[in-house]
Amino acid sequence: MFIKLEVIILFLWYKWKFAKRGYAVMKPFMLEANMKQSRADVSLKKADHHVVKITNEIDRVTRALEVKNPCIYNSAIGYLMLRRRNYNVIIKTGVSFPPFNAHAWVEIDGEKYLYGDETVKYTTLCLEEVKS
Repeated sequence: MFIKLEVIILFLWYKWKFAKRGYAVMKPFMLEANMKQSRADVSLKKADHHVVKITNEIDRVTRALEVKNPCIYNSAIGYLMLRRRNYNVIIKTGVSFPPFNAHAWVEIDGEKYLYGDETVKYTTLCLEEVKS
């Protein structure tokens, strides 16, 4: 019950953020995720049954709300909820073609969550901050 409420609140917050500033809102989370991936943090938890419960609820809520680009919402909400619970979560983005298709998902210790269709293979993109 509380997980579903948290998902809905985060969804509404992201919907407002995306409407106001576009998908560029995700860039800091992706940069932070890539930086945290590169260093070993032993205090973070491994994936367990709570991860599956949380990610399933996130997927159910976004499907029920029939949003465009659900993967970006799933990834953003999943990242915040799982990171808040001290899981070693990172956001991944990738592309596939032909035809061109972009996607986002979260990973915990190399295990994919909120990935969607497993038959589609995506080439993972690396997002790094460019200093000028």
